[in-house]
Amino acid sequence: MYRYDEFDAAFVRERVTQFSDQVDRRLKGEITEDEFRPLRLMNGVYLQLHAYMLRVAIPYGTLSSTQMRRLAHIARTYDKDFGHFTTRQNIQFNWPALKDVPAILAELAEVEMHAIQTSGNCIRNVTADHFAGAAFDEADDPRPYAEILRQWSSLHPEFSFLPRKFKIAVTGAAHDRAAIRLHDIGLEVKRGDDRGIGFAVYVGGGQGRTPMLAREINAFVPEADILAYVDAILRVYNLFGRRDNKYKARIKILVHETGIDELRRLVEEEFAQIRGGVLGLPAEEVERIRAYFAPPPFEDRPAVSAKLDAARAINPTLDRFARQNLHRHKAPGYTSLTISLKPIGGIPGDASADQMDAVADIAEKWAFSEIRVSHEQNLILPHLALDDLPEVYEALAAAGLATANAGAITDIIACPGLDYCALANARSIPLASQLSERFGAPARQDEIGPLSIKISGCINACGHHHVGHIGILGVDRKGEEFYQISLGGNPDESASIGEIIGPGFYAEGVVDAVETIVDDQGLAAEARLLSARHEGEEAEAIVAAALDVYAGKIALVSSFGADSAVLLAMVADIDRSLPVIFLDTGKLFPATVAYRDSLVDALGLTGIVTQGPDAEDLAATDPAGALWMTDTDACCDTRKVKPLAAALQPFAAWISGRKRYQAETRANLPLFEVASGRIKVNPLLGWDRARIEAYRQARQLPPHPLVAEGYPSIGCLPCTDKVRPGEDERAGRWRGKAKTECGIHLGQPSGTVIPGI
Repeated sequence: MYRYDEFDAAFVRERVTQFSDQVDRRLKGEITEDEFRPLRLMNGVYLQLHAYMLRVAIPYGTLSSTQMRRLAHIARTYDKDFGHFTTRQNIQFNWPALKDVPAILAELAEVEMHAIQTSGNCIRNVTADHFAGAAFDEADDPRPYAEILRQWSSLHPEFSFLPRKFKIAVTGAAHDRAAIRLHDIGLEVKRGDDRGIGFAVYVGGGQGRTPMLAREINAFVPEADILAYVDAILRVYNLFGRRDNKYKARIKILVHETGIDELRRLVEEEFAQIRGGVLGLPAEEVERIRAYFAPPPFEDRPAVSAKLDAARAINPTLDRFARQNLHRHKAPGYTSLTISLKPIGGIPGDASADQMDAVADIAEKWAFSEIRVSHEQNLILPHLALDDLPEVYEALAAAGLATANAGAITDIIACPGLDYCALANARSIPLASQLSERFGAPARQDEIGPLSIKISGCINACGHHHVGHIGILGVDRKGEEFYQISLGGNPDESASIGEIIGPGFYAEGVVDAVETIVDDQGLAAEARLLSARHEGEEAEAIVAAALDVYAGKIALVSSFGADSAVLLAMVADIDRSLPVIFLDTGKLFPATVAYRDSLVDALGLTGIVTQGPDAEDLAATDPAGALWMTDTDACCDTRKVKPLAAALQPFAAWISGRKRYQAETRANLPLFEVASGRIKVNPLLGWDRARIEAYRQARQLPPHPLVAEGYPSIGCLPCTDKVRPGEDERAGRWRGKAKTECGIHLGQPSGTVIPGI
């Protein structure tokens, strides 16, 4: 770890003295809250809903046992016996009295800690991969460079009053565990062709109300130039960043409005002027800083621990913990261990004073006195001998810190939300607790696999909801807490912003909605597997496979329309008793009902289920039977969508007769897909009109009588028109309206696939 030199120590002491005087003046009423606000923010003091909050910097997430004990002492002495670890690798104390803050800062200074630049429009705490210096896959330890950036940026006279706050993250591995593309500047340590160190530089990432991913501005900046290059970016931002609108003041907006190519030109122009000057990094200075981060004295150990394997064999809970919470270490016989701060039903990121003391003791005894804080709101023991894991596990369990859920669905990130934050619109903590309890069973978590839920109580996105596999954003809706859900976010090297699905939910509906999504995503993996397995097979074989996989839990849904005879015949060849759901909307062509009866007789089908609209619903929504004239969506919902949902209730899967050629909206149909919590099978997706007709004639199946009259696609009588020459087959459905499907085939509101599922 980096240790303060005389300058660092004097600087922090002087800052404490200065702020102590400012607090004293505020308490005496000599300055107003408005005058005090910028002064307290420069020292990490926020005014929350109920009290002041102190945010303490943990540079690049690295702590010693001594420092952790001091945090425990502060929690016990000045707060309500706990601290909250954040997504910026900091810790927050939510209940300090303002009069006590100078004493807290003085006690922090004694262990080389402070709260400087944890707020304000300055360069905030530089973050890094929480496995830095231990990870098997890193090109180099990113912490020395994070420390160099910290020293350079602390009270920088040019960058202390930027247009908006500025965040930098550094990762040393190609697999990004520091979320660098969500930062104003993201740096990835790389090795050049000559094995020299350099950095890929990304700029313009951020979340909040306008989430954007950082763009690569330079693929390789040599080590000696990185400080000058970062300085050049900050200078351009400070000059051109908007100060007229705080919502458009982040560098991501500058990148968006200027364009990455023009911004690159401006940065390179600035860089050319300062390169090789005082911001050059001499190799000897890099090595001086690097020495502070030298690896601990590892012992020579076998890569596999017989002691641990024997303990796991007789202790299932230890075995599960080892499977879930360990990360591969670069030194044989060692591991990095995640201490989850996400107990089932607990508050994400919270640790009691006793737990902090316990972690400090464990680290001191078994892990070289080093602790990390992750941006995922967990703690890390970066260097732990595998042989010591059984004893460490028992010590963690005794402290209530042995939850085996790192990376699992219950490893939820959540901001403090409306329970604490003055900016929040909705609560995050109760929702995180409820979700954790819903999915807390170990078998359920194992079944789901790696999946992240991230919750923010407002658009500022401190809970990183934009990049959760499932993201949840709390908003205000007419004075009530309301939540939007997004899917498909990802913070790593394949970074993506989640896509909002649906209109949202009140608090009581969110957990059920998430469970539906999780179940459907599990089904999505099943659908992809089945699609890959049966790709290229004949339709008859696909139908047979579906009936075998979902035996007793599958139905065919048929409109008895223009092409229905083909699929009905294939089913009849295998199982004439298979349930065939027919939706009688009350608005069908008489010819369709007659055609149904004739096909049922011809094929010997015995499982016909005729489903109509619910009588009470119909009376409430369409008493005159004319809803189709004013609201076709509502009419379809009453007469088709709801009845089908009711009819499918007993089934896990259903077969559809849709084809890709029928319309542009069906051009990308998969063989197996998910629709409303069930697998849907499309065995005829690749068939065209000629193949359908050839099959019908070969089997001597009767045609629908309306086809010859110019109706190649047949729905309800009021909303089905004849098709003109040159139009696609479904052009006669809802002619003149912005509608292409009745609703039964729309499925999930988003086709987004959650990464990892």
